[in-house]
Amino acid sequence: DIYRTSEIAEKSQFGYWHDVICRHFVPANSRLEKQSAFLACFATSPLGSFQISRLTAPRHFWSRTTDNLRRAPHDEFLLSLKLGGTSCLQQDGREVQQRAGELALYDTGRPFSYLLDSDIALLKIPRHELIARLPQAEQYTAAAFGPHSAVGRIACHLVREALELDLGSNHSAGQLFGSCVVDALAAAIEWELAGQAALQRG
Repeated sequence: DIYRTSEIAEKSQFGYWHDVICRHFVPANSRLEKQSAFLACFATSPLGSFQISRLTAPRHFWSRTTDNLRRAPHDEFLLSLKLGGTSCLQQDGREVQQRAGELALYDTGRPFSYLLDSDIALLKIPRHELIARLPQAEQYTAAAFGPHSAVGRIACHLVREALELDLGSNHSAGQLFGSCVVDALAAAIEWELAGQAALQRG
């Protein structure tokens, strides 16, 4: 599916964008830094029980609050790959300035805020899929990883490749490839983030 705000009247573009993103991910609050035309594109496709998407948009802000959680609980992780520009992600008292080429994880089951612009890939991962591979996944939200190790670069590459896949209705193939991507992501987190935490504790 592809959604373009260029097909919407200018005064309704950001509202349309807000509704589309909330419908495909989680209900959250959004705002623009300055009122102007909002030319953006969102493309999304399933990978079995996972979902891979690409968002290209001007700078804007998202926040998922305790009120959002109470009204619409969700139980997924979102993994973002910054394809261009910079973003600022906050969750659990941590903040990361995410640069192009870096991955970052956040949890839809807890409050977060995300100031983003430019080009981003998002992989939606059911909680049980990531926890089965990385039981302490909640500890590694709002931290940049990926381009700093060989396994991280492989994970980044797989996320990029997932954007180009067209598996149609082949759910089994999508699930297998999605599982490979999440395996690589879990390995990259374990190597880059869990390894760093262990060194700091030592």
